Amino acid sequence: MNTKVLLGALASTVVVFLGGWLIFGMLLMDMMAGEMSHAYDGLMKNPPDLPMLAGWQLCWSLMLAFVLDKMGKKSFMDALMTGAMLSFLLVLGYDLSFVAFFIDMYTTKLLVIDIVVNTILWGLACGVIGLVLGTGKKD
Repeated sequence: MNTKVLLGALASTVVVFLGGWLIFGMLLMDMMAGEMSHAYDGLMKNPPDLPMLAGWQLCWSLMLAFVLDKMGKKSFMDALMTGAMLSFLLVLGYDLSFVAFFIDMYTTKLLVIDIVVNTILWGLACGVIGLVLGTGKKD
């Protein structure tokens, strides 16, 4: 793993952390709370554990940066399109596992919104990775 991959992953983490806060924490907060099951008090942490959240986002960012680097995606649009496809599959699989294991945690509406928003958010983050991978001296 080279420096560009690490820098791209860090930049991606910042994009997803701030974008997630803006979208999920501000714009969709009330809708998300209304759509999630409240049958299980204490299921969700309030507030969330931010260092763990950032760690999760860094892990995904590192994986995506590594994959995009190996695929040679070194422009914003190229990495965005590939990253959106990869992210869609990752988020879909992750959310489907929640539906499989947790009783009534997600409504269909929430599931669709989560998949769409996360695909867009992680796609943009992958675009940033592509920008970082394409900058500077050629490897």
